[in-house]
Amino acid sequence: MLATAVLGHVLGINPFDEPNVTESKDNTKRLLAEYRKNKRLPEEEPAVEEGLISLYGGPQGAKDLADALATFLRAVRPGDYVALQAYLNPSNENMDLLDGIRADIRDNLHVATTLGYVPRFLHSTGQFHKGGPRSGVFIQITADEAAAAKIPGEDYSFAVLIQAQALGDLESLRNRDLRVIRLHLAEADEGLAQLQDIIQGKCWTNFRF
Repeated sequence: MLATAVLGHVLGINPFDEPNVTESKDNTKRLLAEYRKNKRLPEEEPAVEEGLISLYGGPQGAKDLADALATFLRAVRPGDYVALQAYLNPSNENMDLLDGIRADIRDNLHVATTLGYVPRFLHSTGQFHKGGPRSGVFIQITADEAAAAKIPGEDYSFAVLIQAQALGDLESLRNRDLRVIRLHLAEADEGLAQLQDIIQGKCWTNFRF
């Protein structure tokens, strides 16, 4: 933290000024207000549904999930980076599956890849994602929570808060015409395993390097 403050002074910038992070927070607050009113968050129709995975914001007309992912990743160019944004429980099992997916994308596309869990990535790399160069390609991964603890003093659960954070940040990314999709898992562990199988197999068969 001290190094960040010193470097900010040397560069003549305020490292604690995060306008795009604040924008995502404001989106989240608005979505939670909608939840309080309607008892549900707004949701769009998925572009593709397969097994435990629903894809939102992807290419229309894809024959299956592998085809949709291949079409989306085909837009990645040299110098881009692919960021996996995990709105999931940071367990060892989830981390192993996500890191395998990240590494496979890196090795096949030969670009930098990152992996971050909510909420911490929103407050660390989130500003760079939205306010930095337009070289990011973003894959949001959300999931249903089997048991969602209530937040004291609120009429919604932590699961609803996490979903609102995901949708709020997705809105911010889309408002900048950045390349982003959301993959929603009906069940986190098995859904991630299904996604890993698709990414490491059929996705690259459809890719046509």
